[in-house]
Amino acid sequence: MEKAIRERILDSAESLMTRFGFGKVTVGDIAREGSLSRASVYLHFRDKTEIGLALIDRLHLRVLNHLEEIAARPGTAIQRLQRLLVGRVLFAFDAAQGTTMKYEEIFAAIRAKYMIRREQYFEAEARLFASALQDGVAKAEIKVGSSELTGLVLVLATNAFMPFNLSPRQLRNRAPSDTAFRVTPGWCYSPISKIGPTSKTVR
Repeated sequence: MEKAIRERILDSAESLMTRFGFGKVTVGDIAREGSLSRASVYLHFRDKTEIGLALIDRLHLRVLNHLEEIAARPGTAIQRLQRLLVGRVLFAFDAAQGTTMKYEEIFAAIRAKYMIRREQYFEAEARLFASALQDGVAKAEIKVGSSELTGLVLVLATNAFMPFNLSPRQLRNRAPSDTAFRVTPGWCYSPISKIGPTSKTVR
């Protein structure tokens, strides 16, 4: 029940912020949109900033769940890493196109607290990459000096293709982002960390 109310609050906040932006929406507006009392909203969230953070958390959880599904698919370490890289960017790209929610406005409004959360998001994603790397090492497919560090490098290296770094024109066209990731298998990681056959070592 409590979880359902929390999701109702977030759904209401997302709906309003999509229409009016983060700055113009109040906690009272969110309560009315969800047919809830202000007290019910404050029972779950301290203030609007906390609601904004929860919306970003929810978005990241969807990304993470998607990556976990990809990571569970069979394949070599290189194949799994490529799928993770492509899946991370294109899932976020498609999510950005599927909503007019202005997350960048939330990022700007709650930047200090968001930056702390962002590091946690990257670390959670990097652990999935590190797991794929470690599996590849165990199967003698690749050599890696530090799976954890390399996983984080792969996450950070693809951030330039994430929606929050793309222009409105780029966001309107999925094809270039898709093609850039698929045209040459392994392009993302080879120049960055020299991941490859067991004769190469990532340091």
